[in-house]
Amino acid sequence: MKPPALPGVISLPKRANSVYVTGGGGYYHKSTNFNILAGYDFTGYPVYVTANSFSSNQAGANLGVGFTHRLGGVYGDGKMKLFGEARYVYIHTPPITDTNGLGTTELIPVTFGVRW
Repeated sequence: MKPPALPGVISLPKRANSVYVTGGGGYYHKSTNFNILAGYDFTGYPVYVTANSFSSNQAGANLGVGFTHRLGGVYGDGKMKLFGEARYVYIHTPPITDTNGLGTTELIPVTFGVRW
C-alpha cells in the first residue's frame, strides 16, 4: 500500500540504479620519505635508511562520478546500496627539488562499497 502524498511534495519513482557527481576542496598534508638500501640483517632481510624526507601542506580539489545500485528489499524499497566511485584529485604540491611551491600531485582513486 502506498502512503498518501503530502501537500507540496512530489514523489519521484524509486529507481534501482542512479548516477551522481561529487566534488570538493580541501587542505592536504603530503609526506614523502626517500629510503636507501643500507644492507641486510643477519636473516637476509633488507635494511633501509631514510636519506631524505619532505612534507608540505597544500590546497587541493577533487571531482568525481559515482554509480549506485539499490538492493531489493521485501517491497522493492530496500535502503542498502552497492556503489562504485572514481575521483580526480589535484593537489598543488612542490617537488622535492623545488622550494618555491611549484608542482602538482594528481591521482584517481576508485572506491567500491556498500551504503545502508
